[in-house]
Amino acid sequence: MLWCVEHVLKDKLAGFESGLRQGVWLFLVTALFFAGCKKQEEKKPDAPVLPAVHADRSQDKAYRSALMESREQQARQARELLALSLKMTQCVTRVRATLPPEATADALQKALQSDQEWATLDTQLKQAEATVKETRKQAEALVRQRMQQELRDNKAIEEGKATALEPSQPVQPGVGK
Repeated sequence: MLWCVEHVLKDKLAGFESGLRQGVWLFLVTALFFAGCKKQEEKKPDAPVLPAVHADRSQDKAYRSALMESREQQARQARELLALSLKMTQCVTRVRATLPPEATADALQKALQSDQEWATLDTQLKQAEATVKETRKQAEALVRQRMQQELRDNKAIEEGKATALEPSQPVQPGVGK
């Protein structure tokens, strides 16, 4: 009798093992199927590329180099003015030496007006001063223009129409002009 019970139990256990094996395989296949199926994300259209602008003009290399060039030009003009003033001082000393010691400033002025070198130096001085004045106007216009551009760039950044450049990024050609 024991043999019968044992045989029946073996048959039942074998059926159970077979069902269990099939269940495990079904579970694994289902798990792998659903693991591979991810929800498809909708592809959004690419956002428009916003122009990159300098939010701070001190980070704009082109602006800084323009300022440096203007500074060098003004320094060069100042050296020329200094050289002219030294020549004019020498001319005054030379003309004063030809006048009597009791000569007045008016007499010195008349003598200088008749001196050819003085007339040439005076003309050069007036031209140099006009050039300095024009250079200064251009430098002021450059700074004013860049300040206004900086305000426009910052407004565009605030409105989301542009992005700020990092200090290490080069400016994009044709942007922010």
